[in-house]
Amino acid sequence: EVSLAENSAFHVRVNVHYEEVEALSACKVPLDVVCVLDNSGSMTGSKLDSLKKAMDFVINTLGPNDRLSVVNFNSHPTVLHGLLKM
Repeated sequence: EVSLAENSAFHVRVNVHYEEVEALSACKVPLDVVCVLDNSGSMTGSKLDSLKKAMDFVINTLGPNDRLSVVNFNSHPTVLHGLLKM
């Protein structure tokens, strides 16, 4: 469990557990991950920095067979891109 940022106004938590055994990684089921990113006017300073760190962590943790989709959210959700293989 990795908690990248936490304060009373904003919280980011990413939980990932991988077994570092080559045999297990060969049969790992690919992940489909959808990240919903808040881009409202309140997302500045440390909140924005936390979001960037969280996305960097997610992108660098996903394997080559995992897929990622990013959704932008302000007052309405906007799909920036569908599921793409990493």
